[in-house]
Amino acid sequence: MKNKPLKSLFYPKSPPTFALQIFQNTMKKISLLTGLTLLAFALAGKAQNKLTVDMGTASNYIANGRTLSNDLYCVQPGLYYSTPKGFTMTAWFSLPYDRTATLYDEWNIIADYTKTFKKEASSVGINLHGYADYWLNPKSGIEEQSYVHGMKYNAGISFPIKASSWENFSIKPGYDFYYNHAIGKKLIKAGDIHEFLLALNHKLKKVDLGAKAIVSYNNGAVNEKIIPGWAYVSQQVSAGFNIKSIYLRTSVTYQHTFEKTINADENLLYFTVNILKSFKM
Repeated sequence: MKNKPLKSLFYPKSPPTFALQIFQNTMKKISLLTGLTLLAFALAGKAQNKLTVDMGTASNYIANGRTLSNDLYCVQPGLYYSTPKGFTMTAWFSLPYDRTATLYDEWNIIADYTKTFKKEASSVGINLHGYADYWLNPKSGIEEQSYVHGMKYNAGISFPIKASSWENFSIKPGYDFYYNHAIGKKLIKAGDIHEFLLALNHKLKKVDLGAKAIVSYNNGAVNEKIIPGWAYVSQQVSAGFNIKSIYLRTSVTYQHTFEKTINADENLLYFTVNILKSFKM
């Protein structure tokens, strides 16, 4: 996405008129797998479990500094089933609005866990989190294998700090480790990524405001051409608020890429918009 004016971020070439249709078709294809997953969680315990339906859009699908949508606008629907114990099961998809570009479709099934330890009188906590993500690209674009799939693992730690003089303001420095590998044919290079972050959050009466900065080190993961080293730095601002029972969240992210083997575009600017609805189970 080279030197795109800000206006182009909000007026895509392929308008999201087919977003609902794409969402419905994808959900039909994975309905059995998702249903079995949700059933397993439901049998594990019902108290205060929550199902969240997410309809998202992004001007570019960026993961660990790399564009995975060839700079195309994407619809990104998701289904999250979470328990009060910190477990979440997710079915999540990224699908370009341009349906001639199905090569960049991605499906994910993610098992996530998070746990925060904090003494009642303390303003500082320790959060441990991680996930296992099975990802699938239904079309590989190569003759040897019609699809590409693999696993991505995350383990991280952060330190949420409540500002004593500002009740609804918090700071969260943290670190995340990622390891990504393909299953079957080695079509991507297995390797690790390290990200250091600083997040700020402030809850106003009706709006949740956030800001996050990330510095990333890629140890040659995913692609043989990637040169190990500091990969990128990004800054994100976000806002979220309720409209009756619907939660609307939006973010804008700027990324400066240090290493062109991570992303050919030195400077990236992209946005996301999500509409979420939660149900108690």
